[in-house]
Amino acid sequence: MQLDKVVMKMGKLYLKGGKSTVTSLFGELEFCDDQETLLYYSKLTEFMPALGCHASSIAMRDKYRVFAANGIPLAEVTRNKKKVMPEFEARLIEADDFISTVKKRLSIIKLPIEMTTKTGKCLIEGNVFKKNFHVADADGTALFSIKKADVPWGEASVIEFNDTLADYTVATMVLAIESAYHTGN
Repeated sequence: MQLDKVVMKMGKLYLKGGKSTVTSLFGELEFCDDQETLLYYSKLTEFMPALGCHASSIAMRDKYRVFAANGIPLAEVTRNKKKVMPEFEARLIEADDFISTVKKRLSIIKLPIEMTTKTGKCLIEGNVFKKNFHVADADGTALFSIKKADVPWGEASVIEFNDTLADYTVATMVLAIESAYHTGN
């Protein structure tokens, strides 16, 4: 099944470059416009170390949040530590509305990430590690794509998304994918 890469209306959001695997693991991502104006940022808000923790804490979740530039929390990505492989669920905070679930899976041949939205399992094509991939919903609608951006202010990736989605929802889905991909690596 080929991903339909043509969408009539697209929005753009930039993921600032220079972020290492370690900062991706801790959810520290910055999303801005083409003028490098900060729109949203994410950070780890709850962390439970795997070593030296009480056994009951294994069931607790790591929490990552997406904030507006003014610091208002918009969405949350939580890790379900009851699962063997990393699994993250993204939700809007105010409405407690489900956005997506992203799971990491053991795979050498296929992409090791699986994403599900309200309409079902998504199709992800490309290379998540190099931030060059496309995501389509279960019904074939292109959700967003990420690729290297040609910007004058440094390294960045451009996220082109279906403009029926809110940009912070797209930022939250990207955070969930980044969190699942880098957790356990």
